[in-house]
Amino acid sequence: MPKFRSRWSKPHYVYFLLAGFDILTVCIGLLVTHSIMSTYTASVAANATWNERLVAYSRLGELAEAVDAPGNDVFDSHDPAAEARRMRAALAAFDGEYAELRAELEANLAPERAEPLVARLETVKRAMEALTAEAQLIFSHFKAGRLGAAGERMATMDRKYAVVSSGLAELRNAVARIQQANFEAQMAVAARVQKYEYLIAALILLMVAAATLYGQRLAKQAHLDNAERERHLHELAAAQARLQQHTLLLESTVQRMEMLLKHALESHEEKNKSIARELHEEVAQMLASLKMRLELLRFEPQAEQSIQVEDVNKIAKGALERLRGLVRDLTPHGIEDVGLAPVLAAHLRDWTQGSGLRVHFAESMPEVRPPASIETAAYRIAKELVRNAVRHAHARSLSIELRHSRTALHLYVEDDGVGFDVASAREDASSGRLGIISVQQRTALLGGTLEIRSRPGDGTTAHAVLPLVARQLPGPASQLAA
Repeated sequence: MPKFRSRWSKPHYVYFLLAGFDILTVCIGLLVTHSIMSTYTASVAANATWNERLVAYSRLGELAEAVDAPGNDVFDSHDPAAEARRMRAALAAFDGEYAELRAELEANLAPERAEPLVARLETVKRAMEALTAEAQLIFSHFKAGRLGAAGERMATMDRKYAVVSSGLAELRNAVARIQQANFEAQMAVAARVQKYEYLIAALILLMVAAATLYGQRLAKQAHLDNAERERHLHELAAAQARLQQHTLLLESTVQRMEMLLKHALESHEEKNKSIARELHEEVAQMLASLKMRLELLRFEPQAEQSIQVEDVNKIAKGALERLRGLVRDLTPHGIEDVGLAPVLAAHLRDWTQGSGLRVHFAESMPEVRPPASIETAAYRIAKELVRNAVRHAHARSLSIELRHSRTALHLYVEDDGVGFDVASAREDASSGRLGIISVQQRTALLGGTLEIRSRPGDGTTAHAVLPLVARQLPGPASQLAA
């Protein structure tokens, strides 16, 4: 008995030991949580940087299109001098953007990561130099009245432009692969951090066991000692609950990131297939017909009377307009210059052409424009909702409204069509019939909300709210907003 009392006669030391153990466990839990959040923050920052580069490469593609346009437009304007000036101005803008992008890569990336991207940029630059050389030949032939030779160089120039477009596409694909690699690396780090949870659980169990043993040996001590022990046990339970909440939050975030990445990749692949079909089925056939007619004029001059030159021009213009239409589908051209409302109003005519819908567009936008990411996301959401109405609503009229509040951008799309059951459509959204998942995910990526009200036979109203301060999520899913 005296031996027992000598070991446990100073209970406050044991309490200090348990308190220190509690603090150690909590600190380890906070360290694990901090590591998880640091991983998440780093992933968000890295993805935002790469997304900015993707936007810059898309802008470089627009400048390349501006350089290519004068070589085609000269056949309409018949003013080679003016078109040459246009091309030089566009080329200067392209060269300036190219220099900035290259300098940014070399300044902010390690050489082994920057070199492949710089090499692709150089490929684009060389292709652009070849394109401008062909354009100069076109202008020279045009000035000399050799329209046939100029037409032949136009086809060559368009092939050079295709090389430029392909190089830019390879550059964007390389960035997408880097983003995927970053995402996988961050996931690996998160998985390693998660393993420390087992250590924390073991420490918690050890602490509970020590507290229980201590309580059993000092069951007859004063009420204050028991109260102190209970306090420690409650703190331990609260720390364990917080740790479990952080674990569930991380698992939910990982699952959402995986789902958004899968959806983004599937959407990107489907868009590529759609563009390929458009190019093959429409533009390629137009160009083949144009080539046949030009070859016939070249080798059989006597057939000139039976082939209308106007038809050849019409085919070429049709192919060019279709190509420009495909480019407009890829990016909301002009939105950075004039803003969301004018671009949306102009594109509504294209989206509803041939549908017979009476379209009403209204907007109340301030002079200070929303962020570019918000405008682009609103454009994409409006496009999806309008096309859904055209394809499925069988409506007579369609109303689109943009409204700008102090904290958010509101988009309303309403039709008087057949309507649908929203709950059933959400359950069957995997079929892609109404694109609800796509629109909801694009809205959620920016921290916004999407409300759809509809009943069979009673029309449909969609209301998207995009906060003016966008919340970015990691992974290629942020491209969805773009």
